[in-house]
Amino acid sequence: MLDNIETYLFKDDGQHGLIKLVMTADVLEITIAPWDDEKKAKVCSFDKFKLSYISTEEDDLEEFAFPWDIIAVDAKMVKKGKWHFCIHCASVEITFFSEWPQLTQPY
Repeated sequence: MLDNIETYLFKDDGQHGLIKLVMTADVLEITIAPWDDEKKAKVCSFDKFKLSYISTEEDDLEEFAFPWDIIAVDAKMVKKGKWHFCIHCASVEITFFSEWPQLTQPY
């Protein structure tokens, strides 16, 4: 069952891949798309982004090639307007704080 953030990001479009990731000083921007329909790709921007950590168990650099299989996305409000997120992918886990994300259609 999808939680609130996964429902917001994925809608009813099934399993997604993370196809692009861009980090700046205060914004994390990811592009995600359903595995079966890349035309439904969307950009998700996390403003006032603060990285907590990135974790991986892979030694093989080929495992870092996009797309990354998104296993789950967790979100917990830590105070009004501020959230703690964790994006769990098959090879990488990214944990950070930010505002609730904004979605746009890039294509």
